[in-house]
Amino acid sequence: MSQCLILETSWYDRFTSDRLQKVPPLLVPTVVQPDRETAEREALRLAREHPGKTFVVFQASVGAVGRRVPSHITLGGQVVREHIVTELADIEGDQDIPF
Repeated sequence: MSQCLILETSWYDRFTSDRLQKVPPLLVPTVVQPDRETAEREALRLAREHPGKTFVVFQASVGAVGRRVPSHITLGGQVVREHIVTELADIEGDQDIPF
């Protein structure tokens, strides 16, 4: 199962969503939950302890991966130049992604 993060969202200003907003340092998640079920229980616990606040569970679904690919090879088969190819990859539940 994929790991999760919980974020309290009262700081987020939905009316200024056209610009980047940083998570306030004191609200940055510090614990990686081991699975969605545990994260959901923790989000409910946090909401009970902090009425009026909203706690959102984030689970990774897509990752960007860069790979080195040979672009120039000598007649003898030696790689003399490489470039980076990037792609998006779905994250399967059994991959070790830290959230």
